Amino acid sequence: MDTLRTLDRAMDILECFTQENHRKLGVSDISRYVQLPKATVHRILQSLLHRGYVSWDEETKTYQLGYRALLLSTAYLDDQEYRFIALPYLRRLRDLTAQSVSLYIEQDGMRLCVERAPSREPLQQVVAVGTILPLKGASGKILLAFHHRPESDALMPPGEAEKIRNKGYAISHGERVYGVSSVAAPIRNMTGKVIAAIALAGPSFRYTEEALPSFIQLVTEHAQDISKELGYMTE
Repeated sequence: MDTLRTLDRAMDILECFTQENHRKLGVSDISRYVQLPKATVHRILQSLLHRGYVSWDEETKTYQLGYRALLLSTAYLDDQEYRFIALPYLRRLRDLTAQSVSLYIEQDGMRLCVERAPSREPLQQVVAVGTILPLKGASGKILLAFHHRPESDALMPPGEAEKIRNKGYAISHGERVYGVSSVAAPIRNMTGKVIAAIALAGPSFRYTEEALPSFIQLVTEHAQDISKELGYMTE
């Protein structure tokens, strides 16, 4: 029982680093997040440090995820075939629009960025592969809407989920980050199940009434092309 409790605590500590803006944390920060005494947190961190799951930054006196955590995440991502199929389309969409393009999946009630083609523009939306974010913004709304569940629909304004399902895309303006807009569309597997969302994102001033129709068309077309490569056949 003690071993399982220690394991649970270690996992809670590791999960602290998956939250946005929590890449480097001190013992006091982690203690507050997991609600454990500092001495307990320090003891577990030393074990994780020894195994390579966290590393220590002497200059900032903080911990961050170590190389073994990266090995685990890489092994997980390498097993996701749709990433390799989608990547050329993400890059092409990025080149056509000059916007950042990301691929998201749902993970434990959040959205996980599993692939990315960053914009080459100096001013761009920045999200790293492996980042976990709330189910907000255009891609979050896509993943929620295609649950086809009342509890998921309830997380959006009344009627919005049905509109997204009917249109086949979602738009957001500053819903997660002020000044950032995005357009997203669903990616389906061979059974028709929505397994991911492809999202175009960048500074809101680029998402004008004149530009949006082209962005929407390109995102939905690329999402459909990826879905076809995954075996999804439309009638």
